[in-house]
Amino acid sequence: MSLINQEFQKHIKKINNNNFIYKHKIAFYLLSEQQYKLYEEGFKIGFELAQQKMSNHISEIKKNNYNTFKYRKKNYWLSI
Repeated sequence: MSLINQEFQKHIKKINNNNFIYKHKIAFYLLSEQQYKLYEEGFKIGFELAQQKMSNHISEIKKNNYNTFKYRKKNYWLSI
């Protein structure tokens, strides 16, 4: 089972059905097969996009060589 499928299964277990009904106007367990597959596909695309953005952000931090500890310490003393 791939990472995305594992995350989707965790997501399904944590669904708050009341919140889902409020947002989608239908209970999760009443979704048709087609609606379920669309929901799953949307989750997978969103998850992959989030992973890509996070890896881009991390590589940008490494490229620019930010040192957050020095930055926080410097700003802490400036704010006093």
